[in-house]
Amino acid sequence: MARRRFDQNTNRVNYSELLTMGPEYELDQAVGMTYTLDMEALMGIPLCLGMHGDMSAGERKNPLYVLEAIRRTGKNLSIFCNAGCIKVPAAESRLYALLEDSIHEVRMPNYK
Repeated sequence: MARRRFDQNTNRVNYSELLTMGPEYELDQAVGMTYTLDMEALMGIPLCLGMHGDMSAGERKNPLYVLEAIRRTGKNLSIFCNAGCIKVPAAESRLYALLEDSIHEVRMPNYK
């Protein structure tokens, strides 16, 4: 039987650890690109970058901490995605509107 090159149980990447920076750093600009955009997943980026990973699980659910994280990072975040490919969140939240200026939908021109 062929051996797998990628073991999904041991070869995992924790993106929140990759995005967490120490308090000695200040975010200048963050740019991301994706084909589809999940708004719930996008909310994790300001939490990691804006709060320097200082938040406990309980604080992450507190809207005031989320607002502060978005305030710290919102102007410095640019996410580019394919036009029309933003996943509508299951639950409505006004917090998503705060990230609206950070999202840039891109449409490829039609080539003949």
